[in-house]
Amino acid sequence: KIVLSEIVETLHIGHVAIFIKRNSDNGFHLLAEEGTPKIPAVAFNSDHPIVRWMIGQNRILSKNVLSVTPTFRAMWKNELDYLDEFPAQLFIPLNTKGELVGFIIVGSKLSTQSYTHDDEVTLSTLANQVAIVIENARLYEDLEEAFVQTVVTLANAIDMRDTYTSSHSQRIAELAADVARLLGCTAQEVQAVY
Repeated sequence: KIVLSEIVETLHIGHVAIFIKRNSDNGFHLLAEEGTPKIPAVAFNSDHPIVRWMIGQNRILSKNVLSVTPTFRAMWKNELDYLDEFPAQLFIPLNTKGELVGFIIVGSKLSTQSYTHDDEVTLSTLANQVAIVIENARLYEDLEEAFVQTVVTLANAIDMRDTYTSSHSQRIAELAADVARLLGCTAQEVQAVY
């Protein structure tokens, strides 16, 4: 939201949104948006023509290119209506390590002027930084998950030494998490207590 807010204020844009790839379904889902209009977000599948284009070209896709390229004529009417309602002017890929991890959709400028080359360079530079932040966040989550799995494995090893205390550590962890939830702790605090 901070990044999107800065884009809106700096470039005087009416609406901007960021879509991030979910590993669970390989789809690109709305993470945050700023400005108006706020419309129900659609998910972009990994085989969506716009997503495939950004993966292959690794550069900004403008609405002008979108309207004249035959590849995009295969899109469904509701997808085209969504892009008009947005209104989407630029699709900026978020790439890291050769993988599309998301994209930013930028609406029209409030001044109704078209985007300049300098605007596109600024947005591309910002997109590169956002992609790095996303990758670092994912690496941190992976590291945290590995740490939790290590602790669980050690607790299970201790529990296996004695059938009397079997699964004791797991039960205590679950009870501690339940108590933290009842005390009104945040999801992150509950996970830390667990």
